[in-house]
Order: sequence, then structure tokens, then C-alpha cells
Amino acid sequence: MQYKNIAGRDRYIKLSAIGNIQDDGMRRVFFDVNGLQNSFDVLDRTESGANLVDKREKADPTNEGHIACSMKGLVVDVLKA
Repeated sequence: MQYKNIAGRDRYIKLSAIGNIQDDGMRRVFFDVNGLQNSFDVLDRTESGANLVDKREKADPTNEGHIACSMKGLVVDVLKA
């Protein structure tokens, strides 16, 4: 794949390999950018990876600092009246 960045320079990106799924649901992805090898871990969201680990944190009922929330998103601030 050829990609032109903001500065107008061409980047040539080639997928080299996709590693096996790990116990935590992550996979290592290997690729070349302009001939230099890179890799990073990604969360496998296919059925094979989704069944391994539930990545969402749960509220600990014994910890007063944890607040259970049934909605998607992030609790930004909690105000006490």
C-alpha cells in the first residue's frame, strides 16, 4: 500500500505477518514501512479473540472508589451533594 503523509512524502507499507492469538486476546502484527520492520499488538476482535478475554473492567463491590456503570463510556467526574 502506498500512503502520502501530510508533508507529501510517500510511505510504502507492506503487511509481513500476523502472529498467533495470545492468551490475553492480542495478536502481534508485523509490517514494513519503507523497508523498515515494525510490529505492534492489536486486540483481536474476531470470534476467535473475543471469546478469550472480556476486556472491560468491572467495578469492585468492596472498593468504595469504584462506581458501577451500565452505560458505555467513561465516568469523567463524580459530584457529591
